[in-house]
Formats: sequence, C-alpha cells, structure tokens
Amino acid sequence: MKRRQSNLVALGILLVGAMAWLLLQFWTAPLGVCSHLLFGQAAFFEGHRIPVPWDMLVAGSTKDHLVLVRESPRFRLLRAPAGSIIVLRGPGPVTDMSENYERIASANEQPPEGFSFHALRKFAGAKGTVFCWELASSDFSVTSVSCSFDNDTLAASFSGSSVYRERFYSIVQTISAFQREEHPL
Repeated sequence: MKRRQSNLVALGILLVGAMAWLLLQFWTAPLGVCSHLLFGQAAFFEGHRIPVPWDMLVAGSTKDHLVLVRESPRFRLLRAPAGSIIVLRGPGPVTDMSENYERIASANEQPPEGFSFHALRKFAGAKGTVFCWELASSDFSVTSVSCSFDNDTLAASFSGSSVYRERFYSIVQTISAFQREEHPL
C-alpha cells in the first residue's frame, strides 16, 4: 500500500514537472507571475520602488541599472509578447540637452532598416525634460524606445512588443520624478 502511494506521488510530481516544462516552452508569463509571488511586484532602483509588469522578470538589478524582461517562448505557437526594459545610470558627465539635443535627436531619428521614426515623447523630470524617441517596425509589431534625461546621466530603453510600450513610459515617468541629485566630489 505504501509503495503504491509512493509511486502515485512520484508520478504526480513527474507529471506536474512535465506540464510545467511544456507550459514554459509555449508561454513564459508564469515565470513573471512566480517572480511576483516570490519577490513582490516591484524592483528597486536607487532606493525607489519601480512597479514591475505582472509577466516580466527582473533579470538584473544593481545600483546603476535595472533590467526587466519578458522572453518569448521557444515555440511561437502562441502569439506571446516579448520585451525588455533597461534603466541605466551611465558614467561621465550629465547630458545637457540644450547643447546636445541636435546630435542625440539625429542619432535617434535615423532608424535601422525595417524601422521608421514614430514619435517623440517628452516628460517633465525632477532635473529637466526627459526625451523619448520611438521607432516602430514596418508592421508595428516591434517598438524600440530610447530615452535621454536632461541634466542627468540616466538613460532608459525599451525594445519589444508594443503591448509593453505604455508600461515602459509609466516606469520612465516614475524614475523621472525622483531623479537623484548629483553631488560634486
């Protein structure tokens, strides 16, 4: 009797594991859900709470960067969206958009092949304006956004399904509201 129960438990564990493996081959959102259950619904960047979309994972987080990802499944039977959000505090001098706007805009408005310039969004930040250049693929299935923060060393970027575009902009607005003050050494 005990042997039969042990075999049933082992079979149950094996089936659940096999089903989980199969599910993750077709749909990776459960990883994001599990991450939220285990680690919470937010990540921290420079001591501030950043909301993480429910189906994205925190792939990297240090004092200088935050990386959120939603990987596409290995097999594309489901039309599952994918995307990555990166927030980075770079080294070096702050970006002064009054002096560098033309150069930065020119670089961001010349899209790679298969993409076209779609929009420029601006947000008021704690230190100045945040400029976000948005590119879209010809079929609008992929969006790429690059943001520069005026008077700061922060940058943010997004690449992936347009499903995540507004979530990315929400994160940029959250970060722009608390841009840290630089203190000279």
